[in-house]
Amino acid sequence: MSATTLRHVVERALGRHLDGFGAWFPAGFDWQELCNDTPAMLRRLLEAPDAAGSACDPAQGAGDPAQPDDEEHEEAEPEDEDVGSEDGRETLGLPDDVDLVEASEGAFAAAYIGALAGLALVVDDERDPDLLLEALVQPLAEDEEPRFDEAVAGSLGPVEGALAGREEAPDEDSLAGMAVTLVESAWPGVDVALGSVPVLASEEGLSAEARQVLGGVARVAAILAAFRWLALDDRPGQEPA
Repeated sequence: MSATTLRHVVERALGRHLDGFGAWFPAGFDWQELCNDTPAMLRRLLEAPDAAGSACDPAQGAGDPAQPDDEEHEEAEPEDEDVGSEDGRETLGLPDDVDLVEASEGAFAAAYIGALAGLALVVDDERDPDLLLEALVQPLAEDEEPRFDEAVAGSLGPVEGALAGREEAPDEDSLAGMAVTLVESAWPGVDVALGSVPVLASEEGLSAEARQVLGGVARVAAILAAFRWLALDDRPGQEPA
């Protein structure tokens, strides 16, 4: 697969599926809640640089399906501070024209679609990649929902930890191990897709910490794309039900 082909397929997928993303994205994960928590993620990273490896861990954010205990979650939330205010922007080091939540929503949606497009290209399947991608961007079928939800609940944390280098790689034959392999295979598509996000395409403006947070959001999106692939009814290598 050439870089030109990859770029063409990813850009075409973004053009077709980015609008209305929230209408077809699986309901088993609250992606907007994760994005809403990015200011708190950035604040934690700025306040505790030594914890950089866990700043984007969904287990520390509002998007965590494992639902951390209330006391820990409340400590991570900002208290009575408007992130959009001038003081909030100075605290987080954000440029005046950057809304971190909006930027993270763009990064999440682009990364998810880019990962799906990347998977549709790299798998060994007789179907046209466009047809396979069309199946992946459909809302979950009734029998696909529990597979996706179980993957989110049981494997999101371990997969994210392994990809971020905080945890050992899971067994390659486990669901988590398969998801790690899928994300690594799909990542070139994610890279192309993130180039369409203006705040990430620019080499200026964002701090390294803010880029790290957005990169963590993109990583979670790619993991969820892998889970969507694994939940697909007739994915390659799976016997029809």
